[in-house]
Amino acid sequence: MKSCGHWTNESHGELRYDLSEWVLGYVSAAGYYNDYHLRDTDADGISAYMDTYCKAHPLDSVEKGAQHLIEDLRIEKQSQ
Repeated sequence: MKSCGHWTNESHGELRYDLSEWVLGYVSAAGYYNDYHLRDTDADGISAYMDTYCKAHPLDSVEKGAQHLIEDLRIEKQSQ
């Protein structure tokens, strides 16, 4: 997995596209397989989140940034 530094430096191009697609799939899978309820967002919102996260944490992996994104998107299930 590439670092957030790669995410930030590759603002355009094939590598950025591949990383963006990976993050979208990762977030989608986390919501589906972990039965998380995630707030609605779109690809642009996810990309903007990752831009901000990666600028602040260039040594972290893109995966770690995606994990933080998932935690920020999680909506706690309300007890019934």
